Amino acid sequence: MFKEKWRLPVLLSFAYYKKAFEICKGYYKKAFDLHKLGDDFFFIIDSGAFSIKNSGKKLFIEDYCDFVKEYVPSDVRYFNFDVIGDSSATFKNLIFMRKKGLRPIPIITKDDDLPMIERYYIMSPDYVGFGGLKDADMGVSIGDRKHIKWLMQEGCKGRPSHWLGFCNPDFIKYYKPTSCDSLTWKQAQIYGKIYVLTESGMHLISRQQILNAKLNIRHGILAAGFDIGDLYTKENWYGGDQLAQFISTVMYIKFVKKIQEKVGTNMHLVIGNQQDFDMLLKAKHYLEKRGEL
Repeated sequence: MFKEKWRLPVLLSFAYYKKAFEICKGYYKKAFDLHKLGDDFFFIIDSGAFSIKNSGKKLFIEDYCDFVKEYVPSDVRYFNFDVIGDSSATFKNLIFMRKKGLRPIPIITKDDDLPMIERYYIMSPDYVGFGGLKDADMGVSIGDRKHIKWLMQEGCKGRPSHWLGFCNPDFIKYYKPTSCDSLTWKQAQIYGKIYVLTESGMHLISRQQILNAKLNIRHGILAAGFDIGDLYTKENWYGGDQLAQFISTVMYIKFVKKIQEKVGTNMHLVIGNQQDFDMLLKAKHYLEKRGEL
């Protein structure tokens, strides 16, 4: 029986795409052909409002609309052009995009109330995005428990939902959102740490910890087809194309597949440049050759 090729869920941020396109001009337009990449990736598109919130740069909704119309395949979903923490402005942008003939996924901001959530679900019954789930005072991996509980039990009530920028495994296993997105797969190139998947879950490990790694960590690396000794070398740790990032990417793709199979949630890995695409594609093909996807 023919087995359909598994597509890795990814989230492409328009903010990153626009920046890279301006730098690389026509080459980037060609490299980021979403139609050609659709065989390997299951896309969802985000405007990137959160990415540029503190950068001092600006995004314009007109550019986002043009991007969606020109470059996004008809079967790829995309989010509204949201304004962080501003329910009114976010809703106005949704209406603006709909008048342009587009049908973006609405985004619920943290200041939205239940009537507004219901209004969004009436407009888009098949999918709604939830923003503002992180507790900034507690750390990026910690969710605002009270808000998430209220949102999922009183607002979502079992309907399709996407968690924007939040992918805590404990919350995912309990609430089972339709999808979420994560930037943490890039830990090696950002923080010099890697993820290792074991039977007990994911472990974030530094180079120093690798030198004295416990048996389950060593086994996790070996089971994925790698020699832990290669991670003793400092040069293999830093940079988006180094061995540490490749190993971490392989582990994260395996984790995404596991979450999808066990929980039903699509965890989209956030990508922002050609190097991200290349790394994810390389790691995905590596796992395919090993028969793990």
